[in-house]
Amino acid sequence: MQPGHWPLSVLLLGCCLLVVAVVAALVWRQRPQAGAAELTALLCASLVWGGIYAAGLLTHEEGTRRLLERVMWVGVTTAPVAWLVFALSYTGRRRLITRRRIAGLLAVATLTAAAVFTNPIHELIWTSDEIVVTGGVAVAVQTFGPLFWPVALYNYALILAGAFLLLSLVFTAEGLYVDQSAALVVGAIVPVAANFLSVLGIAPIEGLDMTPYAVSVSGVAFGYALTRYDLFEFVPATRALGRDAVIDNMLDAVLIVDDQRRIVEVNPVAEYAFDIERDSVLGKPLEAQFDDVTLPSPGETVELTVARGNRTFEMTASPLSDWQYRTVGHLLVFRDVTERTLREQRLSVLNRVLRHNLRNQLTVVKGQAEVLAEGLEDPERQLAEDIQKAATTLNGVGEKARAIEQVIGLQTSPVEIDAANIVETVLNEYDEPGVTLQTDLPDELSLTSAHTGLLDLVVENLVENAIEHNDSDDPLVEVRLREVGDPDPRAVLVVADNGPVIPDAEREAIDAAIETPLQHSSSLGLWTVSWCVQRLGGRLTFETSEYGGNRIEVSLPVENVWTPRSHGTRRPPSQADS
Repeated sequence: MQPGHWPLSVLLLGCCLLVVAVVAALVWRQRPQAGAAELTALLCASLVWGGIYAAGLLTHEEGTRRLLERVMWVGVTTAPVAWLVFALSYTGRRRLITRRRIAGLLAVATLTAAAVFTNPIHELIWTSDEIVVTGGVAVAVQTFGPLFWPVALYNYALILAGAFLLLSLVFTAEGLYVDQSAALVVGAIVPVAANFLSVLGIAPIEGLDMTPYAVSVSGVAFGYALTRYDLFEFVPATRALGRDAVIDNMLDAVLIVDDQRRIVEVNPVAEYAFDIERDSVLGKPLEAQFDDVTLPSPGETVELTVARGNRTFEMTASPLSDWQYRTVGHLLVFRDVTERTLREQRLSVLNRVLRHNLRNQLTVVKGQAEVLAEGLEDPERQLAEDIQKAATTLNGVGEKARAIEQVIGLQTSPVEIDAANIVETVLNEYDEPGVTLQTDLPDELSLTSAHTGLLDLVVENLVENAIEHNDSDDPLVEVRLREVGDPDPRAVLVVADNGPVIPDAEREAIDAAIETPLQHSSSLGLWTVSWCVQRLGGRLTFETSEYGGNRIEVSLPVENVWTPRSHGTRRPPSQADS
């Protein structure tokens, strides 16, 4: 080869190192992100390696050249350690690298560098070290000692282990990080291959180390991943850290989002509760799945409408942090507290209504008793009847409340029921004189119910209220049942009458789902309907009928009704509150 070619190789090496330096600066600016600081350390170690090697090529004095060859090993021994730590941090396995383990890795690197510096004494790394000047550059032609290959294989193992961690993302992350992982693996393997060939003596010139040149490929690959595939904007650490938290701690519905609020993981309970498919939502913004959802303060309760019916979830957001306490995303936990909320509502309403009725009826008892005590003779019979009537009414309220609690609170497996047959059976029990009862029912309408008693209670209370509170001269109650919707069919039950419209206060109490001294319902009927409809995953609406009275519509899903024991053999979120 022509004289002067080798000095150009030094210039080429300088250009390669410049590429690495530029990429290192770009990566350093990303260091709040997981893995950025570690990758910067790797690139700096490569710069130390390549920079000292470039100086050595231009140094012809043998003593100084040998000294530079030994100093260069500071970069040679630390680069593999930095690469492995980067791979662990970037893939979310930073907890595997404790201070003790880092100290152990650096101790091995330090001992290796010390063995290189003291090689003239023991010759364990090289048994001979000859400096040869060829074409203007000085290269070291070495004969390896017994410790060289164990050291080399150890460093190769560290690099390959890190590459394996990144390569595993291709197979375990559903393609989310394929491009970043491929670029990083290429950037790691090319220098290893170049170093291995150099060690075997396969190089343009004997003794030339091609590794510093190959590091430029690493710089290009890392830079490409950084600018083209958002290397530190969509990091696997977010997903991995979240998965660990789910596996270790969570039984509720869980979504994991990165710091850009993109969904990176969901658990099986969340798939079922929100009727979503994991593969279809990964990488999607949180807002695309849930409208107007913000990251709540701990313990905040939000109400979400999902395909399986209106469910109340207590959503909490926990930040996910790496080993340097940098937030890389959030763990969103949705605890289904519907059963607990309904139970609290039932207790509140039953307590309120029972106290209200008991107070009124006891007032009657007390008043009539006082009159009887006065010793009046003529009205005694009537007073006794009044007392008996009040006591009977009071007892009936208590009995009804107890029956409601027994049916609504019953925990059973979901069953298929014929809604048309149930409605018809209940209506057959009502044969009130002077009341016109019109029906429009299908021959059959099957749906899933938490248990058969719920729909019975709905029909009984709606029809009973429509009849008892109807003061029209010609009372009319109309009951219609039909199936609507495709591909998500729903059973729609409508009970209409021509009686007085339900007072706004009662509607508002039901809509607010809470009883207060100023806002409450006078009977248990509407509350019973509301509780049953919620338990069935349905919706309850109040309107004015075409007859001038009430039109109450109950819309129930035909399939996929969430019940406390309908989620396979795994305990669903609502069980945590029972």
